[in-house]
Amino acid sequence: MLGIGLTKIIPLFLYIIGLGAIIITLTKYKEYAIYYIAFMMPFRNIQLRLHEYPLGKDIFDYIILILLIRILFIKDVERSKTQQWILGFIILCIISFIYGISYLGYFSDFGMQDLKNYVLMMLLYFLAFYYIDSLQKIRLIFIIFCVATFYMNYQVWSYFSSRSVGAFSYGIRYSGPFVYLGPNHLGAFFIHFFPILFTIGLNESKKIVKYSIIGLSFFSIYSILYSFSRGAYLALVVVLLIHSFFKNRKLMVVIIVFLFVWQFIIPEAVIQRIEMTQGEDGEIESSAASRIILWDHALNLFEQNPIFGIGFRNFQYTTEAEIFHGLRDPHNYFLTVLSESGIIGIAYFLFLLFLAFRSGYSCYSTSKNEFHRNLSFGFILCIIAVI
Repeated sequence: MLGIGLTKIIPLFLYIIGLGAIIITLTKYKEYAIYYIAFMMPFRNIQLRLHEYPLGKDIFDYIILILLIRILFIKDVERSKTQQWILGFIILCIISFIYGISYLGYFSDFGMQDLKNYVLMMLLYFLAFYYIDSLQKIRLIFIIFCVATFYMNYQVWSYFSSRSVGAFSYGIRYSGPFVYLGPNHLGAFFIHFFPILFTIGLNESKKIVKYSIIGLSFFSIYSILYSFSRGAYLALVVVLLIHSFFKNRKLMVVIIVFLFVWQFIIPEAVIQRIEMTQGEDGEIESSAASRIILWDHALNLFEQNPIFGIGFRNFQYTTEAEIFHGLRDPHNYFLTVLSESGIIGIAYFLFLLFLAFRSGYSCYSTSKNEFHRNLSFGFILCIIAVI
């Protein structure tokens, strides 16, 4: 870790901080526990190392549970319809999981764990809403995300700088700290935070801060490229085009020039990955072909179960290894929701995306604080990147 022999020390150090964060949740400085979660959330590999210590496996659960309980005792607590819709979606996911048990014919421990982690991520919205209640705290959360993103970028750079990457192969792909996930998830992480980084960096007034954030943005582009995720590449292009059209027209000139010279700038392995959609014979490349088969399978499941789908996280149990080449996911979240939760689930999910977009646009159009406006515009681009 960082190449200086801290592999054992850092997990223990973060474990001790985590225990302190549990205690902090009971004090007036409870937002510091959220700062801890914000930094630790992407590092699944470090989280697993915490399991070696007492209570280490459940530190996040205890922090979130205590903070949620404390919300119930906040006087004159503000409620919003968005919170009610998110709670409704959580309930829908739980119902979908229960319905899925009857579809499978048995109870899945892995499905239950996925449901818990999925719900916990949505519950973080409530913690941020009630406890990150000032611009200063929002700035601090942003700084923490920057530190975490820098370290993740460093891991990607460290991995590929020590290897020869002259040509693309599936064996060179890297998942970073995302244990049990894959390189596509790593690319998704960077492309979701990049719009916020890039927007704030370009519009920052303090030069040292400006160039530091822009530098981190380009470091993230490096990681996006070496994620070898074509979906992340497409999202990056769309985000930059929209940003240049609405926020910085000068960037459009840079993009146009790049479109003429990109093959001379981008690493050869990345170019090969981009051009892999079709082979020399014009046939669809095996990875893309497998996805099309999975998409067709997802649509067939939806046609058979159009209202409620087949149940939360059940798609993975419907794919046969010899037919789907060992793949268990459609690599298209909309089709995943459609097949697992039916028309009700996909309609609800799209509505939540609309609420998120509307919330970002409302903040961008009404806020008088420049940092808040840039953060809101970056959030809008983040929603577009998700789509």
